[in-house]
Amino acid sequence: MIRYEHSVATVQVSGGVRYVLGFLPEFVLRDYNSAPIADDIALALYYNNLGAVIKRSGRFDLAEYIYSKAPQHNPQNYSALSNLVGLYRFQGRAKEAEMISARVEGYRDRNPSYHFFRAKLLLTDGKYKQALLLLRRSVPLKQDESDFYLALSQTYAALGDVAVSERMADKARKYRKGMPSIEESEMGRRFWTDGVLIKY
Repeated sequence: MIRYEHSVATVQVSGGVRYVLGFLPEFVLRDYNSAPIADDIALALYYNNLGAVIKRSGRFDLAEYIYSKAPQHNPQNYSALSNLVGLYRFQGRAKEAEMISARVEGYRDRNPSYHFFRAKLLLTDGKYKQALLLLRRSVPLKQDESDFYLALSQTYAALGDVAVSERMADKARKYRKGMPSIEESEMGRRFWTDGVLIKY
């Protein structure tokens, strides 16, 4: 996980109601801020996703070509660059991987989502102290993300620090207030209408 990017289609109909249609992945942070994107950025996301599908089919040469198309449309598409590094390393092409990995690593260090998802993996393995270090890196980079505080609360509770755990839970509630709730077990096809979640 290097970056959480999700594209949706939106439309505003008569009466001012705005509909948002999207296919949500399993992991979702509760940041529903959105902005229109340019065609080039959308194309870069498309190529990155297409490359991932092609790689899974075993056509690594074609996947490499498709991944390399994404940065041509958006040089800031670090997801595609990261996937390209992963492909090169998988194929044993260390020199080519290193040529672009420094760019990816620099972005990861500044990316709160990257630290958060690494921490979540450590929490799954019961490595609470290591996860805590990563969560502490996430929060200063994005201080209003309720899921970061919720993970901190769970981590402190597992480490036996109930007082700090409760403080982190309070912060999670503070930043989650007014946000639509999403249960992981309910992920799938859905759309929004001005903050109201409608499953279909």
